[in-house]
Amino acid sequence: MKYAKIIYEIISGHCNLMVPGERATYDTQLWSGAFTSPAFNEGFLFLDIDITNSTAVDNYLVKEGGFWERILEIANIEFYLAYVDLFNTFHYIPHPMFGATLPTPVFTITSSHLLQPLKVIPRNTEEVGQVQLHGTTPQGLQITGKYPAQPTAGPIVARSGYLATSSSLMTTIATRMYKFENRDYRIEAKLQGAVGLMLALLDRVGVTYTSSADGISWSTKKFWIDGITVEIMSDFNAVTTLVLDAEAA
Repeated sequence: MKYAKIIYEIISGHCNLMVPGERATYDTQLWSGAFTSPAFNEGFLFLDIDITNSTAVDNYLVKEGGFWERILEIANIEFYLAYVDLFNTFHYIPHPMFGATLPTPVFTITSSHLLQPLKVIPRNTEEVGQVQLHGTTPQGLQITGKYPAQPTAGPIVARSGYLATSSSLMTTIATRMYKFENRDYRIEAKLQGAVGLMLALLDRVGVTYTSSADGISWSTKKFWIDGITVEIMSDFNAVTTLVLDAEAA
């Protein structure tokens, strides 16, 4: 069993939130067609659940509480993201910046789009020196994963209690954690108009921008959208505020 299977069971079997059409796809992948998950016409969520990279687990006790709180708790274990987009699709995935093939940026922000200078927030690129994960396989064998092989500048972050099928999967999770925590910038951009309504969380964008005050000169530096706010003004104009995280190197 994988954490992704638990997530699917919460969304389908317990909360009955998925549209019936998703049942055939995920029952085949997760139950090998031996079990039919309940689905109701009232369901409204499409699904995007990454099963391949999810961590194996023998037993997991789902605590009492709100279903979304439990989903985020599970996502944090294997450094996944859980969110619903504007098309009613529930995503349970690693951050897409770690995908094998990265999407083409949806557009490039330049100074001509900005209502005011970018708010640039430098991050500590030595936030983490190494991530070490310790756990066991479903058969009870002790395994570890770490990234990088030798610590860099910064503290070592060690976590235990993981359940995974192999050390390589543990290393994959450790790599995602290390690179995400050591990304170099977070920025806030204010744009004219309601352009934010045409964007989505985790869209990949480019930024071409120079600021001597901030000591930066970027040419289509890649960022990922982490927040979108569209404010409608009294004169029927609008202002879009985007919060973006730099792509991990």
